[in-house]
Amino acid sequence: MAFNRLKQTGGCNVKYLRLQMLILIALLFAVMMPVSVFAQPDYSVKAPLAIRSLLLDGVTVNGDVVVVGERGHVLISGDGGTIWEQADVPTRTTLTGVYFQDRNTGFAVSYYQEILRTKDGGKTWQIVHAKTDDERPLLDIWFKDANIGFAIGAYNLLLMTEDGGDTWRSETLNVTQSFAEEKGISDEESALMGAFGFDEEEAAGFEDTEEAIIDEVCLNQIAQSATGRIYIAAEMGTIYRSDDGGQSWVSLASPYNGSFWGILPLDGDSLLFLGLRGHMYRTDDGGDTWQEINTGTGSTLMGGVRLADGRIIITGLAGTVLVSQDGGNTFTYYMHPSRKDIITAVTPDGKTVLLVGQFGVKKLEIDGLTVNH
Repeated sequence: MAFNRLKQTGGCNVKYLRLQMLILIALLFAVMMPVSVFAQPDYSVKAPLAIRSLLLDGVTVNGDVVVVGERGHVLISGDGGTIWEQADVPTRTTLTGVYFQDRNTGFAVSYYQEILRTKDGGKTWQIVHAKTDDERPLLDIWFKDANIGFAIGAYNLLLMTEDGGDTWRSETLNVTQSFAEEKGISDEESALMGAFGFDEEEAAGFEDTEEAIIDEVCLNQIAQSATGRIYIAAEMGTIYRSDDGGQSWVSLASPYNGSFWGILPLDGDSLLFLGLRGHMYRTDDGGDTWQEINTGTGSTLMGGVRLADGRIIITGLAGTVLVSQDGGNTFTYYMHPSRKDIITAVTPDGKTVLLVGQFGVKKLEIDGLTVNH
């Protein structure tokens, strides 16, 4: 049993191999795209069909939509997703995550460990951190306030800024003894129990192995609950929570041994964690207890959004769209007609849903979806 669980350490590599495959496919199509202008040597090329390229994340702020993806593409829409403007971006590296503090100030992270910042609503960007010789990609970025921010990525990569993104430093994820003290076991055993679902006896036999494995866990997404707690969803069932603004973290007892790719905060301490093969788990008490949600699909779930009327949209690979009408307790499984990977969804107005993924950006038309039973 231990051997099977340890084999999951390859999951991080699998994710990037898949990403590289999607990028390769997109590049093959892109060679036929007409280019509007010649880009500067290190700048992303402005292409008429960039909005149809592989896009990996999106955010809305004051009604504007910003999406990012392959070849350094950043696109902005001020009208809910009808007209898009491509930004000036000083990299051609795939952008994997984006976050905006306000309408003007935003950040994006790249596959080659670059952090970019905009101060004009996304129209122009500057690189504020780059470590391209480090093979660990950055996958997400989030700010606690105007000064303190975190960027996370592969193999336990954690970067932190305390000056609004001017400078970044590498940090070690400080997992405290809180969980261990509660259970009366050691730190090493706590990490194994929280990250891999081992019981106390199993954990005691794998203390040495854990130290090597835990460094290979990919940190996939960071998000804050309505109560201010910060969560990180990671590989191998790993879930971290911080109750003090990111100074220290607790490894929560996970309900699942597979990887978590996304987090959707709801009200209070309620959150949805999205994982491999259609696995979704809900907590209403900050991760102390969990409820598995029946999704009706075996496709990996990646992201989602909650609308003003309370409906929840969850997206995933192979055209997966899940819709909840009851606050995230039950979902109806739909298949998008494109059957392409949908990485996340955003809403500019609380009503309209824009799907972001392998096809670029598409407006969600509920009537055009196929109900799957």
